[in-house]
Amino acid sequence: MEQRINAAPKEDRYGFARRFQVCTDKELVQAFNREVGKENWANGRADYLFHLQKEFAGRELDCSAVMNGRTLNMAHRVTLVDNRLVV
Repeated sequence: MEQRINAAPKEDRYGFARRFQVCTDKELVQAFNREVGKENWANGRADYLFHLQKEFAGRELDCSAVMNGRTLNMAHRVTLVDNRLVV
């Protein structure tokens, strides 16, 4: 299941950006894995996934297993191996 993030939220309404900035890499992976398989969609979830993707992109992690440009693949859980997300 791929989820496209089309536009950046104008502000961090729910505090996700601040929350993710202080997370460890392992905690970011856990945050991602909690969302795998969920099909519901709302503004809060869109903001959550946008800021999660943005935080992954800002770190020195290879996220190519789940990120491709503006698309986030939420079909499979991942693990962190040597700074790389692995399905």
